[in-house]
Amino acid sequence: MRKFLKLFGYFLFFLLALVVFTPKESVYYLIEKELQPYGVVIDAQELEDNLFWLEVKDATIYVQGVDVAKVANLRITLLGFYNALEADGINLGGMAANFIPPKVVTLKVKYHLLYPLAVTLDADGAFGQAKAQLKLLDQNISLHLTPSKLMQQKYGSSLRMLKKQTNGGYEYEEAF
Repeated sequence: MRKFLKLFGYFLFFLLALVVFTPKESVYYLIEKELQPYGVVIDAQELEDNLFWLEVKDATIYVQGVDVAKVANLRITLLGFYNALEADGINLGGMAANFIPPKVVTLKVKYHLLYPLAVTLDADGAFGQAKAQLKLLDQNISLHLTPSKLMQQKYGSSLRMLKKQTNGGYEYEEAF
């Protein structure tokens, strides 16, 4: 039993060392490189490597050369068994302002091994609160939106594209 506990302790130490010493900036630049063929460019002003995450400050996201969003703070956590992207202070650019309020307070995207075939998204902003789930096996995305008063008053045409629920929320489901 002692050998097993010792082996398990070494294994946990190895995993912790692997997470802490992973070159997070190199992973970030690899992600940037992989997004370029799709026309997505992330222009980051400052990168800060912490023990368990990478912090990106004052980033601007371009898609096909168009300024899509400015992100004040972006935290990327890559642990292998749990991966997350958390963004604060997002201001959406040009075209998005026609469909939803451009201010997004927080955005959280999570993926973990307990649910390996799903990516979850939680967002809070001037539009209200949104929860989405991307089902990888079914190739399906589902969204639940609880709209704010601003969203209901000024962006009613966008809400018409969603299915209204009896609780006042809106649903959207689409295969990709």
